Amino acid sequence: MFNRRLLASVALFLIASAAAAQNPAATITLTDTARTGTASGGPFFVPNETYTAAFLLELAGMGNSDSFICDALANPCYVVQLNVALPADYALQHPTDRIRVTLGWDPQASDLDLHVYTPPYDTASGTPFRKSRNNPPTPEAVEFPATSGASSYRVYVVPSFPAAVSATVTASLITGQTPTQSTTVKLGAMTFANYTPPTSVSTRTEQAHEPTIGVNLATNSAYMLFNFDVLEAAFDDTTSPATATWRNLGTGGAPTTVDPFMTMDQHRLPDGTVNQRVWIAQLMAATSYIAYNDSSGNANTWTRSLTGPGQVHGVDNESIIVGPYPNNTKPSTARVGADYPHAMYYCSHDAVNAFCSRSDDGGQTFNPSRPIFPLTDGCGNHGHVKVGADGTVYVPMNNSCEGHEGVSLSIDAGETWHYIIVPATASGRWDSSIAIANDGKTIYYGYGETGDDRPMIIKGTLDKSDPANPTILWQEPATDVGAPAGLANIVFPTVVAGDPGRAAFIFHGTTTEGDSGDMATFPSNAEWYLYAATTFDGGATWELNNITPNDPTQKGSICDKGTTCNNSPDDRNLLDFMDADVDGQGRIVVGYADGCVDSCVSGGPGTFSSRGYIARQVDGKRMFAAFDPPPPSAFPASPSLTVTRSPLSVNLSWTVPASGASPITSYTVERSENSGAFRVLAKVTTTATKYDDTTAIAASSTYQYRVSAVNLNGAGAPSNTVAPARSEPRYAITRSTEVGAPRRTTSPG
Repeated sequence: MFNRRLLASVALFLIASAAAAQNPAATITLTDTARTGTASGGPFFVPNETYTAAFLLELAGMGNSDSFICDALANPCYVVQLNVALPADYALQHPTDRIRVTLGWDPQASDLDLHVYTPPYDTASGTPFRKSRNNPPTPEAVEFPATSGASSYRVYVVPSFPAAVSATVTASLITGQTPTQSTTVKLGAMTFANYTPPTSVSTRTEQAHEPTIGVNLATNSAYMLFNFDVLEAAFDDTTSPATATWRNLGTGGAPTTVDPFMTMDQHRLPDGTVNQRVWIAQLMAATSYIAYNDSSGNANTWTRSLTGPGQVHGVDNESIIVGPYPNNTKPSTARVGADYPHAMYYCSHDAVNAFCSRSDDGGQTFNPSRPIFPLTDGCGNHGHVKVGADGTVYVPMNNSCEGHEGVSLSIDAGETWHYIIVPATASGRWDSSIAIANDGKTIYYGYGETGDDRPMIIKGTLDKSDPANPTILWQEPATDVGAPAGLANIVFPTVVAGDPGRAAFIFHGTTTEGDSGDMATFPSNAEWYLYAATTFDGGATWELNNITPNDPTQKGSICDKGTTCNNSPDDRNLLDFMDADVDGQGRIVVGYADGCVDSCVSGGPGTFSSRGYIARQVDGKRMFAAFDPPPPSAFPASPSLTVTRSPLSVNLSWTVPASGASPITSYTVERSENSGAFRVLAKVTTTATKYDDTTAIAASSTYQYRVSAVNLNGAGAPSNTVAPARSEPRYAITRSTEVGAPRRTTSPG
């Protein structure tokens, strides 16, 4: 335990002993023609005592660790005056240009911090204009908008743990990305089919809270982790929507299930082939049970990781991802003999930071972890780790790290990390999500913030022009994609991307206002639906699509207080996130839990369930333009027909196909008897998806059936033809009460 009084006394003594502020040792001037400058100073042999004292005061709950004073004795700093002189209309003509200030030193095992102040340069206040306090060996860097006219800043290099090192400060005027002039958001018409596995495949279909999902790029089969069970859904696209065949790959031998997570490699291997391996992770305190299975195998072919994720790691919110190395080259830190072609990353968080480690042998062993957020800023909670096509690793941060949401990224296979803020953000209620297009640099970041839970998404571009300080150039402002439906609250933001101009932002949303995490005040009849907002032009236009129309995914509140939720009924039934992916042909595939099933769908109260579903895109443009379907036919697509036959009737049921250029108006049911010509048996309304043929009672006859959907343009192609086999009656012998032989009665079977 800290002795707060002693810490405070020591810290106050050190600060009181400090001398006056130190004058700048160098000046850098930036103009629209002189766009960069450097200055060097040092060496530093001792830490700044007031900086250390301020850190101690903050530990005691009595101060601000950003406070310090500079002098030539016990409180060394290197101070650089930064003057910027730009034309009076510069910001108007160049609205996205920014000033970047970086700090480097050698050897980087030492720790120097970077603070930027505006006049009157009051460093004792502990309120810098910008700051960077990364862990070594990560360099320090800050950015801020370039303003018109003259502006002045003072850059302070403050030694925290020096070792005879000198510092180099570089200031640059960097060119920003041309912003989108306007964004259009409208309602879309994309449709999805929703699939849930039968209980014969798994008894855990009602335990799909926090589902994660992966897709086999070769077969387009989807894999989803249902608590313990990994289930495969193989799709048959000869009908619309596709039919799904389910298979259980087992639990992978996991002894427990906490924060279950699965992934698949969404990047082709260097030789162009598809990696069909499935990985799972089950959290076990500050480590994890990790195993993998080649999805073409059977449920008994799981291989357990030899080491787990390596150390140090946190006790919450694990995620895993697999993808290429930077430049398809293993780093020098890769384990000798590790020959797996792609890197695997495991990330988790604790109360004070988050950590990521890398495996170079497909998950068998892991290297020691690295902290991924600035150590002194209390950054912890994060979203799911992702890897871009260029090998850059990203971890989104949602809970106010350095006062903003942001992204920690690594361009050297997880060895060093750089934190990039997302502008005009504060603190997210739920894990934010990031997706990287297949060009390796176009980024989409989706989030919803506490007190302003609208679905917001912003586009960015990865900038690695300065390898020591990679950054993201954001295309402001963010877009509210829920506006066309009047969405007031969202949960579980999830983003996927394909081609550079194509992305989808998926979430549960409701039009009901208020604190959606408070059961006591949020209306119990508030209906939530699953939505996907899609763009196919780089964010200039977004279309909002309801994935589950007329079928809510929750009624009432969704508790956002983590493990402290203790309501009855349990409104943390969906837990904290869901997952989505893109298959090999660009379809959007979503794994989600449904909290409103059975009687809830037909008007009853919320069931607070967690039944697992996979939602799969049926129509519309794909995330990969190469697989866009042809323009929609004027006529409806073919339904998928199933038929059963009994001695008294034939029972038909079919799926609702894509409607074509106009809505479906009816269905035509046709029958063939004894291989004769098909004849119209019935025409039923557009709301019907079943029909009972009570005239098919001739036991010696063979019947065939097909169904066609009809719209204003005419009938579409017929469904699959089905010839149902007649089920034979079951016989029972009963004793008659009358005189005579036993009577035979039939029981339809």
